Amino acid sequence: MPSSALDDFLPEEKAYYLCAGCHGPETGAVLYPMPHDIPTIIGQKKDYLLKQLIAYREGHREHPNMSGILGNYSDQNLADLAEYYQNLGPKRP
Repeated sequence: MPSSALDDFLPEEKAYYLCAGCHGPETGAVLYPMPHDIPTIIGQKKDYLLKQLIAYREGHREHPNMSGILGNYSDQNLADLAEYYQNLGPKRP
């Protein structure tokens, strides 16, 4: 996958630009109502979250916003995001 516009950003900056609008930057709070449930990703295990992000990017999971947002981001960008969110909050079982 080619490099993306976010390659030079820190993980927390990537999270702000890609995830915060719906998932919240650090609190997990949704900033505006959505027509469907939005999962909290704070504290999610890195391996699980990375697998889901890649599935959205590759079209194996479908969601109009997620697929569009992640379409051009590298594996490293997604791994950075997954690690960032894993380290933000309480760990999930």
